[in-house]
Amino acid sequence: MYFFVNERVAEQGSGIEHAQVQRGLLFRKNEVSFKIVTRTYTQTGHRDILAWNINDAELINLFDYYAQTEYVPEHPVHAQDVDWGGRTPAILEPDEKNPEVTMVWEDNEKN
Repeated sequence: MYFFVNERVAEQGSGIEHAQVQRGLLFRKNEVSFKIVTRTYTQTGHRDILAWNINDAELINLFDYYAQTEYVPEHPVHAQDVDWGGRTPAILEPDEKNPEVTMVWEDNEKN
C-alpha cells in the first residue's frame, strides 16, 4: 500500500494535492492500493474529496483515525432539529438567495 501524506486536501487544491490525487487515481486504475493521509482537521474534508473523485476508503485524516470516526454516516441537520436553549425561534424561513440556508428569527420583527 502506498501512502500520500499532506496537510489537507481542499476542494480547490494546490499543485501538490492535485498531483497526489492524480497519482492516486492512476493507482486505482491499475488496482494498486493507496491512501491519502491528511494531518489537519477540516470539517469539510470528506465532502471536499468527492470533488476529486476520491472516496472515504482512500482517505485517512489523523483526527478521524484516532477518534475512530472514519466512517460516520452522513445525515442532514435542519433548523428544526437544533436545540435553541429552551426557547423556540418565532420564524424559520429559507433564504431567498440560497434555499439550502435557513434564516432563524427570534421575533416577528426579524431582529
